[in-house]
This record gives sequence, C-alpha cells and structure tokens, in this order.
Amino acid sequence: MSDPTVPPTAPTTENKPPGKLRQMALKIAVALGSAIVVFLIGWFVGRAPIGELRERVETSERRLALVQDRLYTTEAISLIYQTALDLDARNFGTANDRLDEAASILDSVGAAGSALENLRQAVSATDIVVAQNLSQQRAVVLGFARTLQELMSDTLTVPDNLSAEQ
Repeated sequence: MSDPTVPPTAPTTENKPPGKLRQMALKIAVALGSAIVVFLIGWFVGRAPIGELRERVETSERRLALVQDRLYTTEAISLIYQTALDLDARNFGTANDRLDEAASILDSVGAAGSALENLRQAVSATDIVVAQNLSQQRAVVLGFARTLQELMSDTLTVPDNLSAEQ
C-alpha cells in the first residue's frame, strides 16, 4: 500500500525563531534613528548661515536704496543746472519743463525728509517767466541746486556700517 504523505505546510512566523525578527526590527530602528540624527545635524548646521545671509541682503537693500536716492538727486541737480542754462539761452518753456521734471524726480527719492520735501515743493511751485533781467530767477534756480547738493551730502551718504565688505 501506499504511505500517506503529509501535505507540505507553508512557512509561518511561528516557525521562525523570535530572535531573528527582533534583530531585524532593531536594525530598522537603528537605521531610522541614524537617519533622523543625520537629518537634524544637517538641519541645524545648514540654518546657521541663513541668518547672516539675511542680514547681508537687508544691508545690501538699504545700500541700494541710498544709491538710488543719490542717483535721483544727482539727476535732479543736473536738470536744475540745465534750467539755469536754458534761462541764459532764453528758453523759458524748456526751463519750466526741466524744473517740473526735476520736481517729479525728487518725488521719487525714498529718503524724503522735511527739508527735501520743502525743496521739492519750492521747485514745483517755481514758474519761470519771460523777463529782461534773469538774474533773480537764475539765483533762485542755482539756490535750488546748492540746497539740493547740501541735502544730498548731509542725508544721502552711505554710512560706514553699510559698506560693501559686509
């Protein structure tokens, strides 16, 4: 006769020794813990230069704003001097246009103090008229240029703590 054969059984976790399962779980836990530690170290080391870089960006933005204000002011001074030349050439309409343009450029200056605002209003309110004797109007226009140069040297200088080396 034939011997009855025992059907093969599927391997189960019951057949595996419990030590191997714990060993695998321990290896996974160590690998996961190591990954978290490495991530945290990278996170904190990588964040350190960000604060310094933000400060440098803010310093650069302040420096850029001052340089732009100096550029606007220099352009306005140039227009005011051109106005004086237009007066000498008796181009009264062009002189008025240049004064209006200078006033609008001064309106773009971000570091506007009360003195600069008063000057902008005075430039804007000035109306060049046709006259035989232009000395008074020329004196007013050149006074605007002198005042603007003084304001620029007093308020629109780049401080040492905003130097490019930072």
